[in-house]
Amino acid sequence: DEGPVQKDVAAERLARAWELDRVGERMMNSVKSAWRSLSREKLLRIQGEFLWPADESFQVMVRRPSLDDQSRRSIDEIPSEEIAQALKNLTRDSLSIARDKLLLYVARIFGFERAGNHIQKAIEDTFDELLEARQLILLEDRVSLPN
Repeated sequence: DEGPVQKDVAAERLARAWELDRVGERMMNSVKSAWRSLSREKLLRIQGEFLWPADESFQVMVRRPSLDDQSRRSIDEIPSEEIAQALKNLTRDSLSIARDKLLLYVARIFGFERAGNHIQKAIEDTFDELLEARQLILLEDRVSLPN
Protein backbone atom coordinates (compact mmCIF):
# COMPACT_ATOMS: atom_id res chain seq x y z
CA ASP A 1 0.00 0.00 0.00
CA GLU A 2 2.79 2.42 0.78
CA GLY A 3 5.35 1.28 -1.76
CA PRO A 4 7.98 1.79 -2.71
CA VAL A 5 9.44 0.75 0.62
CA GLN A 6 13.08 0.04 1.40
CA LYS A 7 13.80 -3.65 1.96
CA ASP A 8 15.29 -3.16 5.44
CA VAL A 9 12.25 -1.15 6.55
CA ALA A 10 9.90 -3.85 5.26
CA ALA A 11 11.89 -6.53 7.09
CA GLU A 12 11.85 -4.53 10.34
CA ARG A 13 8.08 -4.13 10.08
CA LEU A 14 7.65 -7.85 9.52
CA ALA A 15 9.79 -8.58 12.57
CA ARG A 16 7.62 -6.27 14.68
CA ALA A 17 4.45 -7.86 13.31
CA TRP A 18 5.82 -11.28 14.25
CA GLU A 19 6.83 -9.89 17.67
CA LEU A 20 10.52 -10.55 17.08
CA ASP A 21 13.16 -8.41 18.73
CA ARG A 22 15.34 -8.06 15.66
CA VAL A 23 15.82 -9.05 12.05
CA GLY A 24 18.26 -11.94 12.24
CA GLU A 25 20.07 -13.63 9.39
CA ARG A 26 17.63 -16.57 9.23
CA MET A 27 14.64 -14.25 9.16
CA MET A 28 16.20 -12.04 6.48
CA ASN A 29 16.98 -15.06 4.29
CA SER A 30 13.36 -16.25 4.61
CA VAL A 31 12.01 -12.78 3.85
CA LYS A 32 14.25 -12.41 0.78
CA SER A 33 13.09 -15.81 -0.46
CA ALA A 34 9.46 -14.74 -0.01
CA TRP A 35 10.10 -11.47 -1.87
CA ARG A 36 11.64 -13.37 -4.79
CA SER A 37 8.59 -15.68 -4.90
CA LEU A 38 6.22 -12.70 -4.81
CA SER A 39 8.23 -11.05 -7.56
CA ARG A 40 8.07 -14.17 -9.76
CA GLU A 41 4.31 -14.27 -9.19
CA LYS A 42 4.16 -10.58 -10.19
CA LEU A 43 2.75 -9.57 -6.79
CA LEU A 44 5.56 -7.09 -6.14
CA ARG A 45 8.51 -5.64 -7.98
CA ILE A 46 12.06 -5.58 -6.61
CA GLN A 47 14.07 -2.64 -7.86
CA GLY A 48 17.42 -2.00 -6.22
CA GLU A 49 16.94 -1.68 -2.47
CA PHE A 50 13.19 -1.08 -2.74
CA LEU A 51 10.02 -3.15 -2.97
CA TRP A 52 7.52 -1.64 -5.40
CA PRO A 53 3.86 -2.36 -6.09
CA ALA A 54 3.59 -4.77 -9.01
CA ASP A 55 0.83 -2.78 -10.72
CA GLU A 56 2.24 -1.43 -13.99
CA SER A 57 0.07 1.68 -13.70
CA PHE A 58 1.58 2.58 -10.30
CA GLN A 59 2.99 6.09 -10.19
CA VAL A 60 5.28 7.17 -7.40
CA MET A 61 3.87 9.86 -5.13
CA VAL A 62 5.84 12.32 -3.05
CA ARG A 63 5.14 11.40 0.57
CA ARG A 64 5.66 14.17 3.08
CA PRO A 65 6.16 13.17 6.69
CA SER A 66 3.35 13.96 9.09
CA LEU A 67 3.83 15.09 12.67
CA ASP A 68 4.29 11.55 13.99
CA ASP A 69 7.69 9.88 13.92
CA GLN A 70 6.32 6.82 12.10
CA SER A 71 6.15 8.66 8.77
CA ARG A 72 9.68 10.08 8.99
CA ARG A 73 12.18 8.43 6.67
CA SER A 74 15.92 8.72 6.28
CA ILE A 75 17.16 9.83 2.86
CA ASP A 76 18.18 6.18 2.21
CA GLU A 77 14.53 5.17 2.65
CA ILE A 78 13.38 7.51 -0.13
CA PRO A 79 13.77 6.14 -3.66
CA SER A 80 15.41 8.40 -6.23
CA GLU A 81 12.19 8.23 -8.27
CA GLU A 82 10.33 9.96 -5.44
CA ILE A 83 13.06 12.60 -5.09
CA ALA A 84 12.87 13.15 -8.86
CA GLN A 85 9.11 13.60 -8.67
CA ALA A 86 9.51 16.19 -5.90
CA LEU A 87 12.14 18.06 -7.96
CA LYS A 88 9.89 18.09 -11.04
CA ASN A 89 6.73 19.03 -9.11
CA LEU A 90 8.41 21.95 -7.35
CA THR A 91 9.97 23.17 -10.59
CA ARG A 92 6.61 22.92 -12.36
CA ASP A 93 4.84 24.82 -9.60
CA SER A 94 7.54 27.52 -9.55
CA LEU A 95 7.82 27.82 -13.35
CA SER A 96 11.49 28.71 -12.75
CA ILE A 97 13.49 28.39 -9.53
CA ALA A 98 17.07 28.94 -8.39
CA ARG A 99 18.97 25.65 -8.22
CA ASP A 100 20.02 26.02 -4.57
CA LYS A 101 16.49 26.90 -3.45
CA LEU A 102 15.07 23.92 -5.35
CA LEU A 103 17.46 21.52 -3.63
CA LEU A 104 16.78 23.08 -0.21
CA TYR A 105 12.99 23.01 -0.64
CA VAL A 106 13.04 19.38 -1.75
CA ALA A 107 15.00 18.46 1.39
CA ARG A 108 12.36 20.26 3.46
CA ILE A 109 9.51 18.49 1.66
CA PHE A 110 10.93 15.24 3.00
CA GLY A 111 11.24 16.66 6.51
CA PHE A 112 14.94 17.53 6.57
CA GLU A 113 15.39 20.97 8.14
CA ARG A 114 19.13 20.81 7.53
CA ALA A 115 20.51 19.00 4.54
CA GLY A 116 23.80 17.41 5.56
CA ASN A 117 26.26 16.05 3.02
CA HIS A 118 24.53 12.67 2.68
CA ILE A 119 21.08 14.21 2.12
CA GLN A 120 22.43 16.89 -0.19
CA LYS A 121 24.34 14.32 -2.27
CA ALA A 122 21.26 12.12 -2.73
CA ILE A 123 19.16 15.06 -3.92
CA GLU A 124 21.95 16.46 -6.12
CA ASP A 125 22.59 13.05 -7.72
CA THR A 126 18.93 12.76 -8.66
CA PHE A 127 18.92 16.39 -9.87
CA ASP A 128 21.95 15.65 -12.09
CA GLU A 129 20.21 12.56 -13.52
CA LEU A 130 17.17 14.69 -14.42
CA LEU A 131 19.40 17.25 -16.12
CA GLU A 132 21.17 14.52 -18.06
CA ALA A 133 17.83 13.01 -19.12
CA ARG A 134 16.67 16.52 -20.09
CA GLN A 135 13.69 16.32 -17.74
CA LEU A 136 14.95 19.52 -16.10
CA ILE A 137 16.82 22.43 -17.66
CA LEU A 138 19.45 24.55 -15.92
CA LEU A 139 20.19 28.00 -17.38
CA GLU A 140 22.17 30.59 -15.42
CA ASP A 141 21.46 28.87 -12.09
CA ARG A 142 17.68 28.76 -12.80
CA VAL A 143 15.87 25.45 -13.15
CA SER A 144 12.82 24.96 -15.34
CA LEU A 145 11.01 22.18 -17.14
CA PRO A 146 11.63 21.62 -20.84
CA ASN A 147 9.04 23.12 -23.21
